[in-house]
Amino acid sequence: MISGLPIPKQYCGIVGRSLLERTLRRTSRTIPLARTLVVVNHDHLPLANAQLHDLLPLNLIVQPTNRGTGPGILLPLALLERRDPDATVAVFPSDHWISSDGRFMRHVERAAATVARWPDRIAVLGMEPTRWDPEYAYLTRGRALEAAAAEPVCTVEAFLEKPDAPVLERLVRDGGLWSSFVMVFRVDTMLMAIDRLRPDLLDVTRRLARRPGEWPRAYASMDPWKFSQDVFAHLVPSLVVVPVADVAWADWGTPQAILRSLAEREEKPLWWTDAALLVA
Repeated sequence: MISGLPIPKQYCGIVGRSLLERTLRRTSRTIPLARTLVVVNHDHLPLANAQLHDLLPLNLIVQPTNRGTGPGILLPLALLERRDPDATVAVFPSDHWISSDGRFMRHVERAAATVARWPDRIAVLGMEPTRWDPEYAYLTRGRALEAAAAEPVCTVEAFLEKPDAPVLERLVRDGGLWSSFVMVFRVDTMLMAIDRLRPDLLDVTRRLARRPGEWPRAYASMDPWKFSQDVFAHLVPSLVVVPVADVAWADWGTPQAILRSLAEREEKPLWWTDAALLVA
């Protein structure tokens, strides 16, 4: 919290810029800001507006209330479908810490090249684990799409969220990767996959994309759902993983995760020396 007020982690300036600002700076290396959509909850608007002043108003998607990551991803995809049905899209969580923007975005470009060649595939960046961590999701690799490639992109055999200790030990030993949930895919490919899984959700979301005035009422009656659990976990036959071994990555979901990342980099957060920004 800052000055006694709780601040969601993606808006906190833990090391200089906030995680949201750092994500936008990172993606702008490859993707123009004019082609970047940002999804925020209505309650976060005062914080988000101060950090998104260069974003086109049309590209800010405001959810009336939080209904989980499912609607937060599906609604923008339905809007993108109306704007550009042939688009290739990259999805970036805004609360992750990444050590090198340049190297990371080169892997995103590899994922985009993979999707251009195999448009029925959904590419996800898989991070090389540095430890056994039961709070992360894991991907296991299958066959390489191109066996002779120096950094082969592989099919995915399994996706596991928060595995228990025996499974986790085997995953790390056998070369499992952390799932970053940074995904690249064609809009039509993902929407067809969701249509096979949950046509009811897609029908409702497409209607909302045509009628923004219905969002408040529709969100009020909507059951929360998680994209990773209700969609991503069922997409394994379509997934390919782009392995990332030269970038440090962390999901800053807890203070302990933040301190661990900063200790590894020998950095100090702003609150370390300034009592006014102390996070308790």
